[in-house]
Amino acid sequence: MPRPKATGPTDRELEILQVLWEYGPSTARDIHEVLNSQESTAYNSVLTILRIMHDKNLVSRDESSKTHVYTAKYCKANMEEKLLKSFMDNVFGGSAMRLVTRALSIKPTSKEEKEKIRQILEWGTKDEEPE
Repeated sequence: MPRPKATGPTDRELEILQVLWEYGPSTARDIHEVLNSQESTAYNSVLTILRIMHDKNLVSRDESSKTHVYTAKYCKANMEEKLLKSFMDNVFGGSAMRLVTRALSIKPTSKEEKEKIRQILEWGTKDEEPE
């Protein structure tokens, strides 16, 4: 039975999205340079992944000049929400409490992070949180 097509980003696609979120619209060469500075990456691999990401509607491609410029279709916050919701639903049965409890039990939390978490819990939704 064939493996179902992934609709969300793979780990490598997320690396490319991180570059686009940090540096803004970029050419394949720009993206390759950033990724290659972190670990050896073939330029053709970056091109192939960008083509796949375009097919999956994760990036847009400006073809108005010879060198195509790629832009992330979703801002980082929207992608985080989409991936976290999917992860929470698929792994934690939709339970935010189970997800947060597990996350807090894995890695020590600083006093500043604990205070921010307290503020968010007191204020409810992110739209109402204090500045």
